Amino acid sequence: MTYSFFQKRAIIVGLLALFGLVSCGDSSSQSAIDNSSEGCLMEPLADDSGIKVMCYGDSVAVLLHGKDGSDGKDGKDGKDGKDGRDGADGKSCNAVPLQDNSGLKILCGGDSVGVVFNGRDGKDGKDGKDGAGCSIKKIDDSKARIVCGTDSITFNLGGTSSNVVISIDSLTGVAQKGPFLKGSSVYLYELSDGQSLKQTKGNFITNVKSDDGRFKFTDFDLGCQYAMLLVDGRYKNELTEKATGSAIKLKSLIDVSKSKSANINLLTHLEYERVHYLVTQKNISVDSAKVVAQSEIFKLFHIAAAKFDKSEKLDLYGKTDADAALLAVSVLLQGDRDESDLSVLLTEISDDIKEDGKWDDKKTLAMIADWAQSIDEESIDLMKSNQLFAKYIRQYWSVENGLGICGSKSVSKGTVKNVSNSGSKYYAAKYADTSKTKERFICLENSKWRLATDIEKDTVEWKPKNGKDGTILAGPISGRKYVFDKDTLRYATESEIKDGKGCVSYLKNKSVMLDNQYSYYKCTEEGWTYDFEHLNIGSFEDARDGKTYKTVGIKSQMWMAENLNYDYQIDGVSYGSVCYDDDPSNCDKYGRLYTWAAIMDSANTKCGWKYECSPKYPVQGICPDGWHLPENSEWETLIEAVGGAKDGAIPLKSKEGWSDNDAGVSSNGTDLYGFNAIPVGYQMENASGYTAEDKLVCYWSPTEEGLHYGHIMEFHHYNQNVKISISLKHWGYSVRCVKD
Repeated sequence: MTYSFFQKRAIIVGLLALFGLVSCGDSSSQSAIDNSSEGCLMEPLADDSGIKVMCYGDSVAVLLHGKDGSDGKDGKDGKDGKDGRDGADGKSCNAVPLQDNSGLKILCGGDSVGVVFNGRDGKDGKDGKDGAGCSIKKIDDSKARIVCGTDSITFNLGGTSSNVVISIDSLTGVAQKGPFLKGSSVYLYELSDGQSLKQTKGNFITNVKSDDGRFKFTDFDLGCQYAMLLVDGRYKNELTEKATGSAIKLKSLIDVSKSKSANINLLTHLEYERVHYLVTQKNISVDSAKVVAQSEIFKLFHIAAAKFDKSEKLDLYGKTDADAALLAVSVLLQGDRDESDLSVLLTEISDDIKEDGKWDDKKTLAMIADWAQSIDEESIDLMKSNQLFAKYIRQYWSVENGLGICGSKSVSKGTVKNVSNSGSKYYAAKYADTSKTKERFICLENSKWRLATDIEKDTVEWKPKNGKDGTILAGPISGRKYVFDKDTLRYATESEIKDGKGCVSYLKNKSVMLDNQYSYYKCTEEGWTYDFEHLNIGSFEDARDGKTYKTVGIKSQMWMAENLNYDYQIDGVSYGSVCYDDDPSNCDKYGRLYTWAAIMDSANTKCGWKYECSPKYPVQGICPDGWHLPENSEWETLIEAVGGAKDGAIPLKSKEGWSDNDAGVSSNGTDLYGFNAIPVGYQMENASGYTAEDKLVCYWSPTEEGLHYGHIMEFHHYNQNVKISISLKHWGYSVRCVKD
């Protein structure tokens, strides 16, 4: 049978214990606590008839006490005998293999005093390298050296068992938060025993030899197998791979009799105070306390550690589940903290879990979960490259936030849930609660949660009716706008939302008057398009004089489609309004020309030349009831609706009547929208000259510019642009009214 170094040391300690060679007060060597997996133990038989030797849970030997013989009869006093010859020197004890290799026979002075049998074979493990047996190289009054292959331990007896010292040729390990940097100090402090775990005066120091955190102690003696390792230095952040600016300290409780290597990491650090409490206050063995503490710490992060190796055996960059779990805990606690904040947090956790193994800071746990969700959502490189690590990160934040493990029997693909952890920024008291957040999570095929899209979270409990008329629907969670199309909900486009109706398959090639619009639109493959073949042309009668005016709807506005021809009067006399060239027929053709005072209804408002009236919008002025003078912003809305200021005059100008520009190019428009802007010219001075017939039309705005000027919208023959400018208030221009 071949043993590992771990097993060899345990067997050696067990054998030496049989002969009273080893003792450092560990409770595991004092009683029958179930610690058999850690080496060889002695256990009194129930009837006190002897001692059972247990190695790795198996009974390997029984040493029986001899039975008392019956009392003999008192004999007669005999004669003094002759002095005998000096006896031969006695012989020391040694161990001789049995012929069938089933164990060892213990011989003392040639007499057999006991037999120690090999333990029963366990389950076949993976083939390892050929090992070497153990042997006692030398035994004398002061020293015993046990050699197992290339490894050895020297026990200095010092005359009594209470002074046993273990001599170690080397102890290696790796110090990790991320890996501690070269030059970091590593200390080894001797502990008195396995019951009080008090530090003695014995201590040793070495340094991390490279930036991967590796260290080594050589040739040191301990009075007991238990010691504390402590590292002090800077480290490389395992997420950012950047070196920290300041140092932190981590520690580890180790048993040097069990292995030639021991690591220092966050788990060993967090375990320390908890193990110390369990050993010193609850009388639990060191090994058992380590198992308990590790399990409790992993449980905080929703990790089951039943089959994990001891924490001092784990490596951030190892390949096992346990290594990945260590990395996950290390990253979660680091988060976006600096080393100072991390040290404070570790102290808080150690203090909190010391007596009951529980960390009660729910707020911090929730913050860690939200941070973990963010790196999961970002799919950082470490999440991509280490799937075991990713599993534990994902498992922590999803369970901590009440979502459960995606892909488990209770959480199937496609499940959409709200976060029930009140400490999370994603918390919702119930699924429909949007008072704090509208975010929800969906379980994907790859067992990963992600933030749900609006349609994913809206459709969980929402069952709207299929509106085939393009009705815009608001999602109950996101508030996002939807329409039914081909019996399926889809997002409404920005233009559909703006237009108030969805261009859905049920309305293809149909002409529809959209909500809040005065124009007809046709639903095409490109969406809603202006229906120029179906203009919204109408008319109304001015109740003041019975004149009828054409109207046209242009998107969100209803305009008069011809110029106003109302004879504005004060005290029965025409005031501020004329026909071009003073020809009444031109009023029928072009409408009337008005001063700014007339369009502002000066008889009632006192507005006009050399007066400022600061009107309140909308201004009805000279317009009929239900209509008003278009202010600058309304003119701009019109221009934007037909394509913008550059070349914006073309779709609004009449198809004829405009003279060519200076380059001889026609300046007529297309009148696509039915606005019919005709070139009527203007009146330059009050009651004087007329000009620009066939070259220009300007429309008043109720916006004024001081005492003398008002704003106008200009259409010219020399270009196809439109612009707002100013003119003297007593000049005469045309008027178009827009519906209230």
